Amino acid sequence: MVLVLVIIMAYLPALLAGYVNWDDDKLVSYNVHITTLSWDHVKWMWTTSFGGHFQPLTWWSYAIDYALWGPDAFIYHLTNIQWHVLTALAFYFVARRLMWEATGRAMKLTDRRMVFAAGVATLLFAVHPLRVESVAWIAERRDVLSGFFYMASLSCYLRYTALRDEPDHFVAGSTAVGVRTWFVLAVASCFISLLAKASAMTLPFVLFVIDRYPLRRHVEHAYHQRVSVRQMMLEKIPFLLLAITAAGRAIIAQEKGGALYTLGSHDAIARLGQACYGIVFYLYKTLLPLNLGPLYPIPPRELLLGSMLWCSGMTLVSIVILAFFLRKKIPGLVAALIVYVIVVAPILGFVQSGPQLVADRYSYLSCMSFAVLASAGVLRIFSSSWWQNKSQLRYLSLLLLVGILTSSTQATIAQCYYWTSDFSLWWRGVSISPDSAIAHTNYADALADRFNPRQAALHYQRALDLNPDDAVALHHYGDLQRDSGHTDAAIRLYFAALRIDPNRGRASFSLAQLLLGKNRAKDAVAILHDTIRRHPNFIAAKTYLAKVLSMHPDDTIRDGEEAMILASSVRQLSPDNPAAWMTLATAQAEARQFDRAITTMTHAMLLAEKQEADRLLLELKRRLEHFQRGEPIRVGP
Repeated sequence: MVLVLVIIMAYLPALLAGYVNWDDDKLVSYNVHITTLSWDHVKWMWTTSFGGHFQPLTWWSYAIDYALWGPDAFIYHLTNIQWHVLTALAFYFVARRLMWEATGRAMKLTDRRMVFAAGVATLLFAVHPLRVESVAWIAERRDVLSGFFYMASLSCYLRYTALRDEPDHFVAGSTAVGVRTWFVLAVASCFISLLAKASAMTLPFVLFVIDRYPLRRHVEHAYHQRVSVRQMMLEKIPFLLLAITAAGRAIIAQEKGGALYTLGSHDAIARLGQACYGIVFYLYKTLLPLNLGPLYPIPPRELLLGSMLWCSGMTLVSIVILAFFLRKKIPGLVAALIVYVIVVAPILGFVQSGPQLVADRYSYLSCMSFAVLASAGVLRIFSSSWWQNKSQLRYLSLLLLVGILTSSTQATIAQCYYWTSDFSLWWRGVSISPDSAIAHTNYADALADRFNPRQAALHYQRALDLNPDDAVALHHYGDLQRDSGHTDAAIRLYFAALRIDPNRGRASFSLAQLLLGKNRAKDAVAILHDTIRRHPNFIAAKTYLAKVLSMHPDDTIRDGEEAMILASSVRQLSPDNPAAWMTLATAQAEARQFDRAITTMTHAMLLAEKQEADRLLLELKRRLEHFQRGEPIRVGP
């Protein structure tokens, strides 16, 4: 209970947060596929690579939250915290059993020293500031969800080995059934974890390490029989098959999501430098979690392969040498380091996805072994005779431990506050990563939302100085210029953004609106046609083009038949929207189908009256009078 209360207290500030403009909007708040649990949406969850991820269980989790509570961000954050607490509790039982095995079962599993050390391990993991990104970020729920089932699989596997390897184990009867059950549960939990995130692809390799130490299954002990290498390998086959499938599916999802970097843009040597840096980064930040931010961009090649590679490489070599000399005295150190490298390997950049060099969230599972190692040290100290006989040292060591955990909790609370709003998050982002164009663009977005256009413009310009080909910065800077009345500058920025990324639907839509206001209707119509071709379900673009084709004063622009097709499509997508019916009626009038236009408009008026849309109802009545007189609607740009 104490563990749960401490963890909840550490992440309470996250409950004050809303959605942040860092995938929360795309994946959750504006994602219509999680608003219902209809068959079509469930099918989408199991087949999509949206956002560069295959995560059906995570989509299900979002959809359940929405179905029960609606779109309130508070509920999504609360669910994240709940799953993190469950992961921490599962980790507690795993850590306790691992330490029990490491001591050769010299004390009871329920010994208060063992319980205390496992509690320390749990807190070192759960309230570390590196965990904040995974817990406080709604879009990263896949970490906490996958993490729980990862730990559940480990726990079931440890229970399976304890039963299977007993000297008096027999094949028939209830014991055999229990052994098989725990093994099946371990495989099933691994499978479920992979449905939330592909992190569990590392599990079979972690199990190989655990078999060697602390389980020592390769040698015979008084409390367990020796297991052959062949048998241990056979046990891992189901996990390996799941891991290989998940790895392939993850790469496909990232490729479809457009997140994968090619070797041409990020070559093999650069990836090796990134991997060396990443291995040292998470070790360093675990020991000294300072200057944590939402984004650490990939630096210039000369820096990555220069001082960064030399420093990280020398540190890495030193760690390997130290582990080699301590391998017999502290075997847990070697095991912890190997597990760490295995778990972090898929996210070291060998298959680079996204603009980040490293990320705090990548430490969620990978650094668990260090928490177990540290708590094993605590257990060893607390079990020593000198510690028990010297009360002053006992009090000092307890005070030091409490100080470390308290400092870690306070740092976690402080880090959570950065994730409470776009402004605080990206203020932190530009402070930690001043050379990141993405951080400056996102901070500028937050400033624009706070009605601070001057400062926003400075950060958009800074982003473009860092990366002139940043289509997002060009697009959003164009939005700022448009809203400030600088339409010519906005048009130039939109054109520049679309030259780099033609699939930016909002930019092309805004550009078309501005061009129409500049009496460039033909250009606007051409851009809208291209926008709809690229984004067939872009309702706003379809509606706007239907209006232009129905009402523009230029006879060479209008096309009633095409306008009807577009408006009919919009009506099908929004059958209860009276404005969609009004657009269809206006298109029918342009096609000289006034009887149909009157019928359609009458239905639109009934919907508007039912929805008490009084202002819209006045416009509907005005247009109906035109249609009754056999007059289409004409509106200038």
